[in-house]
Amino acid sequence: MGYLVRIAVLPWGDPSAWRYASYCYECFCKEGFSTLEFLVHTKELFPDLALVFVLDTLAMRLPTQSYRSYSELVERVREYVGRYICGRDRVQTNVEVLPGVMGCGGEGKIEFRANPVTTRLLTLYTLYFSILDLARCFRTGDGVEIVLDTTHGINYFSILVRESVLEVAAMVAAALGTPVKVSVFNADPMPTSASAPARSEKDPCEPSSAGPTPRLEYNLIGEYWVYPWDLVRYFRYSVDSVGKLISDPRECRLDEGELERLLSISKLAVASFRVGALVELVELVKREWDFTWLARAMLEKVHGCWLRKAGLVARNECRSTSFTKLQEGFRLLLHAHAVFSGVSRVLASAIGVDGVSLKYLRGLVEKLLEGSEVTITLVRDELNRVEARLSRERKGEAPPLPQEWVSYSQLMREEGVVVPEVECGKPVDYDPQKLVRVFVAHAGFLKDVVELRKVDDEDVVFRVRSECWGVVEKALEGVFNSLCSKFGRTRPSVERGC
Repeated sequence: MGYLVRIAVLPWGDPSAWRYASYCYECFCKEGFSTLEFLVHTKELFPDLALVFVLDTLAMRLPTQSYRSYSELVERVREYVGRYICGRDRVQTNVEVLPGVMGCGGEGKIEFRANPVTTRLLTLYTLYFSILDLARCFRTGDGVEIVLDTTHGINYFSILVRESVLEVAAMVAAALGTPVKVSVFNADPMPTSASAPARSEKDPCEPSSAGPTPRLEYNLIGEYWVYPWDLVRYFRYSVDSVGKLISDPRECRLDEGELERLLSISKLAVASFRVGALVELVELVKREWDFTWLARAMLEKVHGCWLRKAGLVARNECRSTSFTKLQEGFRLLLHAHAVFSGVSRVLASAIGVDGVSLKYLRGLVEKLLEGSEVTITLVRDELNRVEARLSRERKGEAPPLPQEWVSYSQLMREEGVVVPEVECGKPVDYDPQKLVRVFVAHAGFLKDVVELRKVDDEDVVFRVRSECWGVVEKALEGVFNSLCSKFGRTRPSVERGC
């Protein structure tokens, strides 16, 4: 399989004390102070972009602690790490500084008190858009590979980045409509008895001596294929914070009306994708065609505000980092962006067409629902009924479908299929739980909600009846509520397809 783009992700600790070694994978070896130098010289694993993630706690290793602002601290850390990135001329390498946790360590030092959830959300944001932006520059190949190298990471940070990479892989898979490969590597640890050369004081990319160089194997410790449907595994939100992107929006200059609208659209998109309600999802994407760039602009604005509000405050005998927290709405907006991007990519030029055809629904099933045989089967069952009817028409065994819009329930009754009644035009109060159950069981094909018309002997188009959007939104709100809990990371109650 050829790759549209390959990106290397490396969580690092402090690179200053690393020693010279020979890293070997299969038949190739390369000497250097880090596995990044090895990666950028390999043919099989050469990345189009390398992202080195480090924690702001590295500021503790710098000779001065007199930072005027948190932004200055971050820039100093970035410069510090950049000195130890060797082979940078071979591939674009970005250093991303994330907030970490560390005690004060003595008078005059800094206490680092980040919220790990915020750190993870920043990782998702940075990595997701880095991959999407890079993918736009490449037009050949079939997919994306993320090479995660945990060799030089430290304690909780490597775990956090690994979990973030898997979530981002699902987001990218949904956004591009193709599986993403995640390869996890870790080199052998440096032997404690090894007398490997240290870095030269004149050039940190050169060894200080010509001493013996230990051989360290570069090991593939995990290989995963992440499918678009895997994104639903991360549709779990805290009911207390899913309506906010940042805990303190003051001074962020956010348009509250626009934010509320984007979050409302996000909830409907996530719920539609969760149950495979493709007709409703397509209608939503067409109605809100500008959502992807508006959502990204909102995320960028919130990220910029978070950085501006980050600071250093006096606390007892030392200073402490101070942050506002990113909230679950930030994650929700990222997830919805991926779903919208995937649908828009499949529909392409059909975005402006009224309704969605069998052809495009088949494409969405293949591209976005891959990974859930149950959901695929439910949607295909509905589409197969219509295709079977068209086939009988061509053989003269059934009357022709009308070329004007007609309720899907009419077709089902002609086919002898018993369907639940949902009459949108009447002021009926539906049992919310029953409505959600019916909606989920039929992948959104509520027979009186969806309508269709024949295009030709081979195709029909579907859409949601305009007067039925209230019913659709009520059902999708019920689905989304099942994805939320008081505590956030719990298992959702809508189990189908997991």
